[in-house]
Parts: sequence; C-alpha cells; structure tokens
Amino acid sequence: MYADVKIQYATDVYKDGNGVDRIFRPTGDAFSYGVYDVTANAYPVPEKRMSASAMENMFWHTVKIGTFVPSQTNSQVVYIMAWDNPGNVKEVYVDKFYFVKR
Repeated sequence: MYADVKIQYATDVYKDGNGVDRIFRPTGDAFSYGVYDVTANAYPVPEKRMSASAMENMFWHTVKIGTFVPSQTNSQVVYIMAWDNPGNVKEVYVDKFYFVKR
C-alpha cells in the first residue's frame, strides 16, 4: 500500500539573530501512517513516523505505508495522521492511497 503525500512548511524563510533571511528547515515529525485493524484492535502494518525534514516543501512524495493482506472479515483502516507541529508544518496533503498487487 502506498500514498501520495506532500506537506507545507510553516514558513519559507525566517530571520536569524542578525536579521538575515534564512531558508526554513523544519524539525520534528510531520505525520505518522499505518494500518489499524479495528476488529482485532491490532496494527497489521505498525505505525511509522515521517520527519518533517525528510519532506521537501510542497512536493509530492510516494510513501510506502507497508505490505499486508487485507482482511475479508475485519474492519481495517489505512491512515495518515498529521502531528501537532504547527511551528514546522502548516498542512499535510494526501492525494491518493493505492494498492499494488504482488
């Protein structure tokens, strides 16, 4: 399972201690992702975190969520959860989720 995701940084530039404009480099986590099985109260794909610094500002990235066999009987949820990091990440966008059959 994959997702196309992009983030928007909180700002593009900041002023350093001398008042000089510098390119903003975010820190902390941007979002987490995984698969949760509601019926079994388990994670068939364990939750992972994506650091804000691993994502360029406003560029789409294909994120591999993980490999699993969807249940025919259980309720399962694929998710991307934005972290509360407003000083570094303003927005998290998800274009699509898609499965690749192996």
